[in-house]
Amino acid sequence: MTNISENRNTGREVVLDTETTGLKIEDRVIELGMIELQDKIPTGRTYHMFFNPEGTPVHPDALAVHGITNQFLEDKPTFGSQISAIFAFLQNDPIVAHNASFDIRMINNEIKRCSSGQKLLPNEVIDTLKIAREKFPNADNSLNGLCRRFKINLDAEISQKGCTSG
Repeated sequence: MTNISENRNTGREVVLDTETTGLKIEDRVIELGMIELQDKIPTGRTYHMFFNPEGTPVHPDALAVHGITNQFLEDKPTFGSQISAIFAFLQNDPIVAHNASFDIRMINNEIKRCSSGQKLLPNEVIDTLKIAREKFPNADNSLNGLCRRFKINLDAEISQKGCTSG
């Protein structure tokens, strides 16, 4: 298990988000983005990759959220081929994610599929959805809702999808 106090002393965290083919356990991670923070400030180090879902089609409801098509993913690497790079970026530092249980579950399912002997994510997880629900009960705590509440620009120049979650 991760030594949380040791990680907190480094001040390093990794903000993470995924996009998937759908919401079911058998669905696949098709996009992973990570941003390194040092003492809550972006360092400029990032990891971003699209993945071939190896025959699992993107569900129409998921497509409506993220716009990532089956055709676009055809020539992308598999998740399994990138596990070493993913773990090298994550290290054992805390992960920050919105609806983290979903992202971590989907990533761990991908790791299990690879049967590469790689251990599942041992990282401490900070779930911003859980925090938002505690601070703003009965409010729109989606990423889009939070962006609106805190006046974060959702213009296409920032992201073609706005402020979306996986």
